[in-house]
Amino acid sequence: MLRLCCGLLACCWLGLAVAEEPSFELGVLPNMETVELIRQYQPLASYLREQLGMPVLVRTRATYDRFARAAQAGEFDLIVTAPHLARLAEQEGGLRPLVSFAGELRLVAVLPAGSSLEELRARPVLTMAVPDRIAWVALMGEAWLAQQMPQAEIRLRAYRSHRNAVRAVQQGEGDITFIGP
Repeated sequence: MLRLCCGLLACCWLGLAVAEEPSFELGVLPNMETVELIRQYQPLASYLREQLGMPVLVRTRATYDRFARAAQAGEFDLIVTAPHLARLAEQEGGLRPLVSFAGELRLVAVLPAGSSLEELRARPVLTMAVPDRIAWVALMGEAWLAQQMPQAEIRLRAYRSHRNAVRAVQQGEGDITFIGP
């Protein structure tokens, strides 16, 4: 029994020692599945680890909103995010941009196979699959649809990633989705 207690105390002590080790947190927008995010940002995390001489953890949150709030609260040491959320983090959280995207942002509409925009214009209700309700493509796509099809009621259905939103449209769960470059 004494060995068991000592072993548990040793595990607790080791856990505390690991938890107190300084690390650098790279916060990334949850625009894809977490495993994919970690895989995509692992080269950057490895580079930062070499440069900083400390562990670099790739972190995100479950939703865009939670990620934006965490970024504004300074919960990450460095963030990779969408332009509109970067601006919000700058204005509301006092963060300062180190680099920014210089290209042009474009929307690409994704429709089910065999479908057309003309068919969508005839519908009174449209279901738009989105990765998150505050994703850039969701906001811009909804605005574009409202301009192009003012008679239609636009219903947003959120999925956990861009890939899942596209898949939903392919499987007939949504009428349209938008992706960016």
